[in-house]
Amino acid sequence: MPGSEAGLRRYTNLILLFLVLAAGCARREAEAEVLTLSGTTMGTVYQIRVVARAADLVPIRQEIARVLERVNRQMSVFDPQSELSVFNRERRTDVWVPVSTDTARVVADAQAISPLTGGAYDVTLGPLIRLWGFGPDGPRGEPPSRQEIISCLERVGWKRLQVRFHPPALLKQHPELELNLSSVAKGFGVDAVAISLERRGVVHYVVEIGGEIRARGHHPAGRPWRIGIARPVPGVERVYRVVTAGRLSMATSGDYQNFFTSGSRIYSHTLDPATGMPVAHPHASVTVLHERCAIADAWATALSVLPALQARETVQREQLAVLILERTAEGEITSWESPAFRVRLQESLAREGEGA
Repeated sequence: MPGSEAGLRRYTNLILLFLVLAAGCARREAEAEVLTLSGTTMGTVYQIRVVARAADLVPIRQEIARVLERVNRQMSVFDPQSELSVFNRERRTDVWVPVSTDTARVVADAQAISPLTGGAYDVTLGPLIRLWGFGPDGPRGEPPSRQEIISCLERVGWKRLQVRFHPPALLKQHPELELNLSSVAKGFGVDAVAISLERRGVVHYVVEIGGEIRARGHHPAGRPWRIGIARPVPGVERVYRVVTAGRLSMATSGDYQNFFTSGSRIYSHTLDPATGMPVAHPHASVTVLHERCAIADAWATALSVLPALQARETVQREQLAVLILERTAEGEITSWESPAFRVRLQESLAREGEGA
């Protein structure tokens, strides 16, 4: 307690200053609302919700556009001038192709997951993805021939790809090796936008790109964000489960999201590097929770490729937070979740409540 009149005045002034600042913060909090921004990027759509003042909408929109444009210039297979497209066109196997640190990081993350899945996760499937009509060349209405698939398989393989950081660059060991980072770049884009928002002082948001999500904070009303996991039925927009999130990243990969039909068969966009064919097992969707959306994105794809038993064994070995929805022969949806899934959801709320 201050021991003099001057000290008491300083103490009183500090109290008043605190009250004024608190009142100002309360007014700014009261002015905040949920602003929704949407658009297209990386061949898909995005929707971003931020808690901010309406007056901040334009600069926030500009910042999001700048970040997404940068990620597209780095990793999009739909942009012929992107770093990835330049690397894919390179036919020399003794030349390190310069890339940004971001691109090198994403490729390194992918390469770290590949051996953990026995090669089931492979970002060198570019030729196969194009062949099946899921890449920049556009869709097709019928499956390719077996000979076309075999020809593509001769040009893929994650072990034929090298990445370095000093300086950042990529090297291919087959002249026609092509990368497709669609299984991880969207998650990276989510992370990049979220980090950019936080640097601007936005601490309550939900960023979603093509189904990959990163959330922090809460709704202005004080309740946690509610995020729906879709019921994996093609053409039907229904929620299978709603999770409440504090601070976490979530990615979902499913056979109902991108496919084509030929005859009576459905061909999913998730391809098996071992066969060159779309996967055909009961997985309808795989949802992964992780600190980084890029890693969640990659694991969601990887686990979608693995057969059911192997996928669960991998989840338990790597202690991943995963929800798998499977389709029975009768068309019913059943679920399996790892012990870490519910724990991570609870931790995300606890961390946000502590202001972590």
